Amino acid sequence: MKKLRIAFLAYNLEQGGAERQLFYISKALVQQGCVPDIFSFGQGGYWEAPLQKLGIRVISIKERGKVARLRKFVKYIGMGDYDFVYSQQFCTNLYAVAASFFCGVPCIGSIRNDVISEVRDRDLGLLGWFSLILPAQMVANSRLGIENAKKYFRNPKG
Repeated sequence: MKKLRIAFLAYNLEQGGAERQLFYISKALVQQGCVPDIFSFGQGGYWEAPLQKLGIRVISIKERGKVARLRKFVKYIGMGDYDFVYSQQFCTNLYAVAASFFCGVPCIGSIRNDVISEVRDRDLGLLGWFSLILPAQMVANSRLGIENAKKYFRNPKG
């Protein structure tokens, strides 16, 4: 049986809660015989060395600008034999969606807090809304995030 191959995407590997969750998820997956690769738009970071000690490949995408990062990430996913792409943070959901679209690999998006602040983030603009509705599947670590996401689906104007 083929080992499950997962491409995780994190904005960075600093000491945040989502990054800690990524470490624990990856550790459990390795213990079960899965092969996770971690892609990050940051270089280094607190969790990079602990992940590498688990035998996990950490790939830094250092390109500047969203389009350049997207192109590089899609290229990596297209060259891999991944079973799915998992966006670890809300701000990387659209990168996972694009990789899914261009490479034919299923994707999972994330909600990491109340979802309202993420959708309304000024840096994302309209992309915040698409980050919520475009991933085929979503994982949330917040009951409030799930409840608010349901409200957005019923009443997109929020």
